[in-house]
Amino acid sequence: MCKFKGKRSRRSPPNLPIDDSARAIDATGLTLLPGVIDPQVHFREPGLEHKEDLFTASCACAKGGVTSFLEMPNTRPLTTTQAALDDKLQRAAAKCLVNYGFFIGATPENLPDLRSAHPTPGIKIFMGSAHGALLVDNATALEPIFTAISVPTPRLRIG
Repeated sequence: MCKFKGKRSRRSPPNLPIDDSARAIDATGLTLLPGVIDPQVHFREPGLEHKEDLFTASCACAKGGVTSFLEMPNTRPLTTTQAALDDKLQRAAAKCLVNYGFFIGATPENLPDLRSAHPTPGIKIFMGSAHGALLVDNATALEPIFTAISVPTPRLRIG
């Protein structure tokens, strides 16, 4: 909720109480922009936390006005199983300051995981240039993915 001089933002739920201890910002003469959703980020957790983790990445998002992100599956290990997806979701729940979602990556061998992946905003298929197991570049491997998988219901963790 945004509070400006004791008034609610037009987008605030009507039953949400105003917390009078919240810092009020006088936005007179300023333009208030909505938060940005970044639908394709490449963060470093798990695997390369010495470069960046979900906390520092989400701090950068918040600082830059990004209120939601959807992260790609090419981390170490790759996010190609439900277990890896669950691990990222647990890490994000403990560390992220903004809304988040995680794609699961397709490989020629993980069709059962793709069928049951939940929650995920979608399946990332690297069909041209990718490295290692995430490259799916032949019709024999692609056809079952496109015919057996229904588009997942978009899910973004809010809060």
